[in-house]
Amino acid sequence: FYYNIKEGYQRYSGMNQKNNNMAIKTHHILLVMLALTLFSCAKSPEEKARTLFEESIKPRMGNPDLYEYMQMTDLDSAYSSLSIDRNYLALEDSLKKNKTTIFDAFSKNYKAKEKKEKALEQEIKDYEDSFVPQYIGWHSIIEFRAENLFGGRQIYKADVYFNDELTKCLDWFVEAE
Repeated sequence: FYYNIKEGYQRYSGMNQKNNNMAIKTHHILLVMLALTLFSCAKSPEEKARTLFEESIKPRMGNPDLYEYMQMTDLDSAYSSLSIDRNYLALEDSLKKNKTTIFDAFSKNYKAKEKKEKALEQEIKDYEDSFVPQYIGWHSIIEFRAENLFGGRQIYKADVYFNDELTKCLDWFVEAE
């Protein structure tokens, strides 16, 4: 009888050790699966950029429900340039509006308009000379479909700029295709 109890205890402790090893392996597998699940929930930089753009453009659309994302280029480093500098673009627009024409030669304020045009040209030249490109964050081109002013669906391309942390859409320039 004593031998059977001892043998039974040895069998029981051996089974218990196998169960403990099995439990440890199961815990490891569950931890790995949990970690993968948590990391797979994190958004990629491109997904963050897409979301930021959609959040910033939809309020400005006539019918935001008809916005449909199509594709986007990979994020790339963005540097400031005159072609996206709002101050520079405003100066150029002002110059276009104040350009003298042949018809202005016969008006009373021709000299004043010509003087203003020359001042704007000089201001633009000074701005161009003093401009130094700087790193501003990220850039991508996002293609989407949306409703145009006439109610038809149209494809647009947006040249979009984001801050370095991908927390803000800095600016975008949209063109219809």
